Amino acid sequence: MKRATVALLLVVASVSASAEIEKLAVPSDDGFRFYWWPKLPAVAGWLHDEATSLKLTANVLVPDGSSFGDAPAVMYAKALYKPRSPEIHSLQELIDSDRDAFEHDMPGLKIERLPDLTTGDRRHLIQLAFAPKGEGSWERVAYGEEDDYYLIFAISAQHTPI
Repeated sequence: MKRATVALLLVVASVSASAEIEKLAVPSDDGFRFYWWPKLPAVAGWLHDEATSLKLTANVLVPDGSSFGDAPAVMYAKALYKPRSPEIHSLQELIDSDRDAFEHDMPGLKIERLPDLTTGDRRHLIQLAFAPKGEGSWERVAYGEEDDYYLIFAISAQHTPI
């Protein structure tokens, strides 16, 4: 888990002066489906999971030799296009919404504000840690904003008490 957290920190630190957004248009039975997410650097020991990325509309990385379903930890990066998310009026509102969703799904969840992360262009990302009391998903999430996008970078791992 420690190596995964270090990998997330390396990913966030590499976000450059203008976060590059990958934009995809994938044909479907209903026309085209549009996807966008932050472009991530290659991370040693991790692979892009295209099928899960499309399903979750996020750039998903899994450890080499793992799938999303059996990985001990996964990383993902999401870009919410502001014009397509009119219900979100600010970065703080996005963070509050995430907190509410986590607390609803995992009652008794411990949420901790961590020191901000600094990107390659010296922007600050707000960082939170979500930890379940029992079994569940442990997450470390960094939130930012750039131009027309809200950005989310996360590492998620399964927590099983000893």
